[in-house]
Amino acid sequence: MKKRVFSILLIFSAVCLLFAVDASAAEVKFSRDTVNLYALQTYRLSFTKAVSDIEFVSSDEKIVSVDNEGVVTAITSGKAEIYAVSGTKVRATCTVNVISGNAPSSVELNSQSITLDEGKTHKLKATIMPEDTSDKSVYYSSSNEKVAKVDKNGKITAVKAGVAVITVESSSSAISNKCVVKVLSKSDKTNTKVDIDGVLYSIAGEKKAKMKVVLRNSVESVSALTDENGKFYFEDVLSGAYKMYVYNDEKSTKVVCSASVTVFTYNMNISCIINDDDLVVLYKEEKVSTDKIKDITLDKTAIEIDTGDTYDMSFTVRPANAGTPSLRAVSSNTDVATVDADCRITAVSGGKATITFSTLDGKISKKCVVRVNETNSNQYSLLIVIAEMAVLAVIFIAFWVKYKKFMKVKEEQEERETKENERNRENNAK
Repeated sequence: MKKRVFSILLIFSAVCLLFAVDASAAEVKFSRDTVNLYALQTYRLSFTKAVSDIEFVSSDEKIVSVDNEGVVTAITSGKAEIYAVSGTKVRATCTVNVISGNAPSSVELNSQSITLDEGKTHKLKATIMPEDTSDKSVYYSSSNEKVAKVDKNGKITAVKAGVAVITVESSSSAISNKCVVKVLSKSDKTNTKVDIDGVLYSIAGEKKAKMKVVLRNSVESVSALTDENGKFYFEDVLSGAYKMYVYNDEKSTKVVCSASVTVFTYNMNISCIINDDDLVVLYKEEKVSTDKIKDITLDKTAIEIDTGDTYDMSFTVRPANAGTPSLRAVSSNTDVATVDADCRITAVSGGKATITFSTLDGKISKKCVVRVNETNSNQYSLLIVIAEMAVLAVIFIAFWVKYKKFMKVKEEQEERETKENERNRENNAK
């Protein structure tokens, strides 16, 4: 009786295990059920979870081929199924449509970096280029749906604090673009969102219309197009340090000029002036917080660096909660040392220069003496001269050896000719 019970339990366990394996097999899925490709395009298939011992099979290799790594290659127009096979079982299926027409070249996004509070949403707009692309549909996915999820229409929902990357693929899946989403916790949010009104001018005072202005840092990127009066507007920008870039137009990828910008904790008005390759940003309101800056302390008031080296100057303010001001930096001798808008000092040539850092209103200024050590160019020049002389000496010796050999051969030839002439005279005399 005990043996019979044991046998029944053993059979029952095996049946349960078999069903468990089958259930597990049914759970395996490709990340995408359908993929559209243009001829000669490729796409790597992936699964919703890690799997092993999988082989890939195409239902029609004349239309679509697939290698052992799951890389699909479109060959000609048509449709084929790609199967993930384990043993004799089909674990997952993906339909690949190979379409004809104009293939897309890029995916353009209205935002490539955004910051959202928990629970907030953002509509990500994707545009397939060029405009005559046959299929302009896109596919959205999130690298971490526990932080931010995205629906089929590009609506991003912030779930909890963290960072997620939203990938936008064209339906052809051969090209894509990404948007970095930073989600801020409601309880830990320390940044303040403000609005910025700005005007863009040339150095001659001309209002620059239809130019693209971009504010960007490690967590956020926003852009705006200037109107006919050179005005632009940013809404709900997080306070902090940014880089501002100016482009010729909305589609241009070449930066005309740039500058460092500090976004304070209140709505701002700024004027931006293009001066050749430089961008000068003027703040119409000089306060940086509710507490006025009383003093600035540079981390060094004197530095010594070698030609070609750089030094990033940092500073602290008093009181500590007065905020971070923008400083205007000027070098007394740009032939010796220069300084840019980010307070980076660059050694140009040997000598001494004084860098003056001051607030935009000029009420507070600090100086740093820069001594630049000239690299030992004289030594290098002497080595070059010695090397050149050595080369000339080698050339001269080689020439002299060749000349001596030539002269010896010539003398021997003349001696032979003389002896030959003497013999000829003797023979004629006889």
